[in-house]
Amino acid sequence: MKKTIKKYLKRREKSKKIGGFTFVEIVLIIAILGVITVMVIYGIKPVEVYRKAFNLQTKADIKSIGDGVKTFALRNRGKYPIGFTGLPEGTYDICKSGYSGCTSNSVNLDDLVAEGILSKIPVSPYNLDNTTTYTGYQINYNPLIKQVNVIEADLVNPPGSTPTTTPSLTPTPTPYVPSNMTLTSMCNDLSTGKHKFRVRNTNPDPIDYSFTLYGTSETGNGNAPQGDTYFYVTTSQPGTTVINYSLNGVNKSTVKAQNTSPCS
Repeated sequence: MKKTIKKYLKRREKSKKIGGFTFVEIVLIIAILGVITVMVIYGIKPVEVYRKAFNLQTKADIKSIGDGVKTFALRNRGKYPIGFTGLPEGTYDICKSGYSGCTSNSVNLDDLVAEGILSKIPVSPYNLDNTTTYTGYQINYNPLIKQVNVIEADLVNPPGSTPTTTPSLTPTPTPYVPSNMTLTSMCNDLSTGKHKFRVRNTNPDPIDYSFTLYGTSETGNGNAPQGDTYFYVTTSQPGTTVINYSLNGVNKSTVKAQNTSPCS
């Protein structure tokens, strides 16, 4: 009887070991499943994950280079780094830090490092060829209006991506639109019997004009620099005067009736 009981207990103990899991074993299984899950998730679109990270880096690099050039210009009374000297308008590859062999199609921005603005010239994460002398970024330069724009080089753009640009360091000049001149009836000069008119020109350049007093043969010519200019007609009787002038090749005219106020 005792032997039978012992055999039963041994079989029961053995079944417990085979069918049960310890706490440590359960934790290990969960950890393994977690690792497998992460591998599956990142294995589905690894290119997309890297692309997003690289795009964030390129945006930061572009802003860093653009702000660096702007800061250099502010410190040096509007002058750009020496690498721009003599360059005509165009798009240039940006050389890596410390590279002295920049060609006519590239620009050296080591002045930004020399002045402590940047620790080094950023290199695009898409530029995987460490032997190249260029950063994978380009810069658009217009010496006439002092405009600089940093972009990604076409050769390093990932498939399907759009080059990222940074806002121009200087605003695009607004086309100059001249303003019409104004004619004002001022007063009657009782001592001379003449009437005084004012011509106001708010444009920086002087403008030639002619005037005519309606109903008479009286005409004249004048030149209005920026600001106020005056002319007289020989009658103080109520009437209408017109000035004619040309503005950017377009004929203009302004009409004004005389008032009867005496000059003080």
